[in-house]
Amino acid sequence: MEGLKRQKRRLAHESEESAYSSEGDEESDDSPVYDPSRQPRARGEAGGDGEREPTTRVTVPSLLDKTFDTWDAFEAYFKSYSKQTLQTYYKRSSTTLGARNKKIQANYAKAGQVTPQSELLLEQSFPHYFVCYLCTHSGIPKDRGANKRPRRNVRPIGCGVKLHVLLRREGARYYLVISKHEREHNHRVGKQEFDQIPKNRMCLDSDELAEVDLLRKVGVSRKKILKFIWDNTEAEPCMIDVHNLLAKLKLSENGDSSLSDRLSETLDRFCEDEPYGVAHVDIDRSGDKHIARCIIIQTSHMRSLFSCFPEVLLVDATHGTNAEHYKLFSFMVHDSFGHGQHVQHALLTDERTETLRHAIKQFKPCNPAWPQIRCVIVEKDFTEIGVFKSELPEARILLCQFHAVKYLQDRVSRTEYGLNAVQRDRLKPVMSLIVKAKSQQEYDECYTFVRKELGVDGLSEDDDLPPFWVYFLENWHKCREMWCSYLRDNAVHLGNSTNNRLESSWQKIKTLVDRNVDIDETVTTLIWWAKVKQKDFTTAMTRVGQVFDPVHHTSAELRRIAQMFSKYAFDIVKQQYDVAVSPNLFYAVRQEGTNIYSVASAATTCRVDVSLWISHCMIGTTQKLPCRHLMYLRKQMRCQTLVPFGFLNDRWQYNSAAMLERFIQRDFDVSGYSEGIYERQTRKRPISQTEKYRVALTESKRIAEVISRYSPPQFQTIQHVVERFADLLSEGKLDDLERAITRISAYTEINATNGEDKPQSPAEEETQNPTDQLEDDVPVVQTTGGYAHYELDDDSNTLDIPPKKRNENGENGNDNENGEGDVDRGETQVALEEEESRAEDTNQILNPQPADITVIDDDSCSLALGGCEEDAEVTTSPFIPIFLRRKPVWSVASGLKRAGRQPYSVKQRKFKRRKNIERIKSIVEERRLVDPPPLS
Repeated sequence: MEGLKRQKRRLAHESEESAYSSEGDEESDDSPVYDPSRQPRARGEAGGDGEREPTTRVTVPSLLDKTFDTWDAFEAYFKSYSKQTLQTYYKRSSTTLGARNKKIQANYAKAGQVTPQSELLLEQSFPHYFVCYLCTHSGIPKDRGANKRPRRNVRPIGCGVKLHVLLRREGARYYLVISKHEREHNHRVGKQEFDQIPKNRMCLDSDELAEVDLLRKVGVSRKKILKFIWDNTEAEPCMIDVHNLLAKLKLSENGDSSLSDRLSETLDRFCEDEPYGVAHVDIDRSGDKHIARCIIIQTSHMRSLFSCFPEVLLVDATHGTNAEHYKLFSFMVHDSFGHGQHVQHALLTDERTETLRHAIKQFKPCNPAWPQIRCVIVEKDFTEIGVFKSELPEARILLCQFHAVKYLQDRVSRTEYGLNAVQRDRLKPVMSLIVKAKSQQEYDECYTFVRKELGVDGLSEDDDLPPFWVYFLENWHKCREMWCSYLRDNAVHLGNSTNNRLESSWQKIKTLVDRNVDIDETVTTLIWWAKVKQKDFTTAMTRVGQVFDPVHHTSAELRRIAQMFSKYAFDIVKQQYDVAVSPNLFYAVRQEGTNIYSVASAATTCRVDVSLWISHCMIGTTQKLPCRHLMYLRKQMRCQTLVPFGFLNDRWQYNSAAMLERFIQRDFDVSGYSEGIYERQTRKRPISQTEKYRVALTESKRIAEVISRYSPPQFQTIQHVVERFADLLSEGKLDDLERAITRISAYTEINATNGEDKPQSPAEEETQNPTDQLEDDVPVVQTTGGYAHYELDDDSNTLDIPPKKRNENGENGNDNENGEGDVDRGETQVALEEEESRAEDTNQILNPQPADITVIDDDSCSLALGGCEEDAEVTTSPFIPIFLRRKPVWSVASGLKRAGRQPYSVKQRKFKRRKNIERIKSIVEERRLVDPPPLS
């Protein structure tokens, strides 16, 4: 009896195992089982139909152990087995204990019985009841893309290897058993094939992953991380494996937090750490989504730097610093050491006028010293120039000379200006000389050379100027005070002729961030870099000691200056000092007023104010340092020292008490985090030439489409009207066209009114000429060669319409005395009939009858305004000149809207058009197969 029960239980387990095995196999219709008919044909033996079938068949050894006590034991053994046999499996499907029990309970409930407790598996230490493993090359490839890359390598090739693991119970013992194992591969199995699988190449333990994650956080490049893995682990991944690994590590670090949440947290933490730091975000709430258009950060150190050195502001923007494509727009000042220091970072979505204006407006209230800005150096960006001129009206806007030379030489190289190779080679070095001209004479010499090289002097008044000369005069010569050296000597630029200090900082910042970094990481990196620069500046500012240079510091004054000034300022003063103490130097000194002296040489003249010891020459104005003229005057006046130590500018005395007090004092009214509303300008921008051309081309295409529907005689008549209209446009006679259109419109209204209020009898309609309603002063156009031409009369500015010809008796030329038609229909009669038809066409053009507006969609379905009829007849309106139209021609979108149909998008129209083409091709192919063409 017990043996019978044991046999029934064994049969029940076998049936249950086969059921779940088949369930795993037939879980879905597209289960990845091996099907030879679906596999790609390989070179080998020919099949029954003559096609090639794959010949690779590899059978791997089976598992030695068939039963396991736990899932951990099975997974460890299965991993070792896969590595020894060089196979790669993945988990295809699984069934949990709960799902298995629910299914059994449902089957018993369906039969109306209670589920026995012995049929349920209640051991919770086994997470799964059934698991199916498949070869990594199983299944068939599925097209999940848009076919932009039709040729690509895929891993599934229909391999039929599978392994089923099932949970069994014998009494109180639970164990796992291998219920099914198909071991024949349809591909090669070996070391090379095993190592090319990504998860086999990138096989790192937890400690190695932690080291790689640490390298990622500190910003080590991907190639260096790849080298680290090769040198310190057994894995030998490729570059794409490193990319995927770093992406997974980054995703696991961010977790479920969004980018905006991480950015807000970063800015809040920054404001907590910086007591006088500023973080501001301008949010655009105009659309459905709230977009951060401008993100501004400014540390307390940056604000102190600007309060000490506000004279010169270097401005530039760069890209490629974050994955969200925000532009980094930064301000920089010139410190006492001759270095550039950032005073504000702004991340902008674009460089539009409104966005730049928000960045500047936020900078002004946070920095009370902004009215002291004397010079702003920018590239030749008209948007930046316009914004800074309006926001900083007292500042002088200068162009970066490096970019000025670059732009000019680039224009010389362009083919659109028609310069030959010799002219380009001769003009390129001149562009650099004309930008860096030190005097008016040098500029005039370069200016004259360019005129001579382009041949401007030999042209008459009627000749056109060379295109490059016109470009240079309009875009550069008029604003030469912004870029030419000799006209910039009266600006306080502190020797900055370019933005190279700011460009150099971009190179250092981009070693820390790139276009693959999220914007919150970019903000964190910028804050950290600002702290590094703050540490360097503070160390140099508060250093205790003295400068010792026995070679150059031979004078007591120079040694004293070296202790007060930085090396940058000392080199400038020493150069002026050496010239002033030269025994061969002579300047003409003349007093021009109270405390005002003029110190002049043959080339230069400098005015010195002895009350404050300020000189008004290039060095004194641009650098705020004592010049050689001032020192020469003090030597002539027998002062104790040549350098006025009591009147030196504090910005160069980096270790003076005044500078330290100004730098350490941080009493700012505005600080912390704030948000603002991004406001767009409501004014309408002017239409560009490209937009004008696009609109005009659209209207012209509509005219051409209507004209093409007429017969050849009507087409020639209309062609003359269009040609005359085009001639008047090209000649610029817009006033004539406006008056002509006004008179034609008035005539059309009168003609339409007469036709509605005064109905005519059939007899009157036969004899009535459409042109009889015209006034007597309407000029008559001449007929040439049997065709009447429509022309615009220069005197009357009206559209001339040819009347019917009349005979000598004043009657119509096509009627005889009895009012009957002539029996002899000769050439004269035919010409008269043609003139009548043309006159009727003219009346139809000037007095069009209202026609049904019809819109034809991509399916050639005629859509009338009242509804959609598939067999409706397409009606076309007679030709109406563009200047007589009162309403625009209906477009496809407006026609569909009036018809009550959903308008098609561009993508939908392309899709329907492609489907129609495919349908037509299939029909043609079917007809070709049914009725093949006869053999020639």
